[in-house]
Amino acid sequence: MYIFVLTDFFSIIIQAVGGAVSATATSGDTHKQSLLDAGSGLLVAGVAFQAANMAFCGGLMAIWFVRFRKGRASKTATEGHSPEPFNWKPDTKFKKYVWAITVAYIAVLIRCIYR
Repeated sequence: MYIFVLTDFFSIIIQAVGGAVSATATSGDTHKQSLLDAGSGLLVAGVAFQAANMAFCGGLMAIWFVRFRKGRASKTATEGHSPEPFNWKPDTKFKKYVWAITVAYIAVLIRCIYR
């Protein structure tokens, strides 16, 4: 989890640097097109890196969810645990929480792609 937080923070820093470079290019009386292009490139790179990071994290979450459901369906415990059946059933609040997290994730990923 920490790796995804750190890479997301890194992408925000890339975007901030790109914004600063773009602002520097348009400040004053002169307009430096090459510096403006570099700033725009950094902004796009930061957003693309953020979207790729989120997609990778979402892929890992999907793999975990499929394995979780598969293990739950077979009613066997995971390796290293007791051989008793796996009977955990999430309550309604937890299901709502998971759906809210899923919707928020999809909305943020769409926003990243749209930008």
